Amino acid sequence: KVNSSFKTLDDLKEDIKKYTDNAAKSENERRSSNAVFDKLLEKTDIKIQDSMINREIQAIMGEFKQRINLQGGDFDKMLETEGHEKIYEQLKTEAVKRLKTSLVVGEIAKRENISVTQAEIQGKIIEMANIYRTTPDNLISEMQKKVTKLPMPFTRKTAIFRKLLSTGTVSPVPLPKMVKKYSFSSKI
Repeated sequence: KVNSSFKTLDDLKEDIKKYTDNAAKSENERRSSNAVFDKLLEKTDIKIQDSMINREIQAIMGEFKQRINLQGGDFDKMLETEGHEKIYEQLKTEAVKRLKTSLVVGEIAKRENISVTQAEIQGKIIEMANIYRTTPDNLISEMQKKVTKLPMPFTRKTAIFRKLLSTGTVSPVPLPKMVKKYSFSSKI
């Protein structure tokens, strides 16, 4: 017996294979989706109010600060080291991209009558839980602690991307060479 979760070494190997396959599949879908929406954003002229951008910058900064602190870093010290202006500009770029993506996704979903069902949201939570090797309840609990939500625009973005894939409008980006399938020998 390997541990309480795996009775045999083969069970452990199968779990590792399943984990790497799921992670590679999710990464491939994320990269492909991002590539499609990046192209859409290049061709879309959207004016966003400064107040919306500032609110999004504050939200991103809060997430970033929490991530740095959870990793044992000191956010304030990092700000001093990197420079407030440099960090602000990076966050502003990300904020504008997030807002534009959210607006574009919302408009496409509205025009194409694409909605996300409760079952699809639950499926995304289960998928993410599998990737992070936890239960859906634990994942939701952790997301709530970190004031992170499964964003509806993200879920709609996924639904729109999958519709585009299914209609042949776009094709997935091939997996990068660094993401590869692992095989195991009996020597492990």
